[in-house]
Amino acid sequence: MPTVDQIKDEAYSTLGAAAHTTGNAMTVATYHVVSNQLIYERLKTELKAAFPDPQARLSFVELEKLPYLVYVSNLAPWGKHC
Repeated sequence: MPTVDQIKDEAYSTLGAAAHTTGNAMTVATYHVVSNQLIYERLKTELKAAFPDPQARLSFVELEKLPYLVYVSNLAPWGKHC
């Protein structure tokens, strides 16, 4: 039977691995967006239309409603073309 400290260590390892994996996925997604002018411009256009005030706070609920952003977010980390 594992001890409480062993369970905590395992939990911290899992959390650390998840953060690292998410960071890698976001890095790949960002690369694909900025390296492809068409993707970048289409995404920028969608974001500017949804949030015309650059000082406004972005709402996660509103971001989830942006179809191209969601599409890019789902495909880009896997190296798929948007």
